Amino acid sequence: MNKSVEATGKTVEEAIDAAIQLAGLNLGSDVEVEVLDSGNKGFFGIGGKSAKVRVTFSLPDSPEDAPARVKAEKERPVAASGKTADKPAERKQAPAADKPAERKPLAPVNKPAKEITAPSPISGSSADKAAEQAQAFLQGIFVKLRVSPLCRVSEEDGSLLLSYTGKDLGILIGRHGETLNALQYLVNLVVNRKADESPRIVLDIENYRKGRERTLAALAKRMADKAVQTGRRVELEPMNPYERRIVHMTLQEDPRVETMSQGVEPRRQVVIQKKRSQEKNTRPR
Repeated sequence: MNKSVEATGKTVEEAIDAAIQLAGLNLGSDVEVEVLDSGNKGFFGIGGKSAKVRVTFSLPDSPEDAPARVKAEKERPVAASGKTADKPAERKQAPAADKPAERKPLAPVNKPAKEITAPSPISGSSADKAAEQAQAFLQGIFVKLRVSPLCRVSEEDGSLLLSYTGKDLGILIGRHGETLNALQYLVNLVVNRKADESPRIVLDIENYRKGRERTLAALAKRMADKAVQTGRRVELEPMNPYERRIVHMTLQEDPRVETMSQGVEPRRQVVIQKKRSQEKNTRPR
């Protein structure tokens, strides 16, 4: 009598193992495997779908036949595909039930190329593990975008800085660094999800952040001069928290002006205005 069991898993291999265990069989049992859905991993871990298989096996017609069937299964080797193969008469082989059958992976697994990952100069197992997880996650994205940047890992202001350099990396930066900030957000989600304590990851492409810092600092000083000269508040364009912090830090020592943030993400912006004490000092007497 034949019986079928269906099971799911992250991969087809895991689904097959789950079905065999659900049926109460061992990996050396005589089974037929039907792949109902090969599944997929999705993109950025979003939209992934589990694999699904159906495993069909035979049950003995009567209790008396069970011992003989189990003995026959143990004497028959298991092929890599999961189906039993005929045993050559001139060769002896250990019972398949004592050793799980090896299955070849359905598709090659993309691993980070050696030239992409540089040894982490930061001491501490948590920092090293976070850098490894971050680079592995980003490597999957780089493969899909067909870019091969080189990575340098360092520590900066208590954060783990991953700096990438290479050709045609503008696609990783985007307009005003929007893509870069999105990648940094995603990589921090992945690393923090896999570890209880992990450093904050700062992602930089072609030293974009250093250049952006200089641009924002210069912009902040010009707008501060404008606010002092006109006596009116100056509202900057919406920025992410990292860029707003640069503006605040640049002007915190300027005695003429004060800064604040207004609005709601992602349209939150910095406002620069003349200090009230400065207004009193400049009033005509």
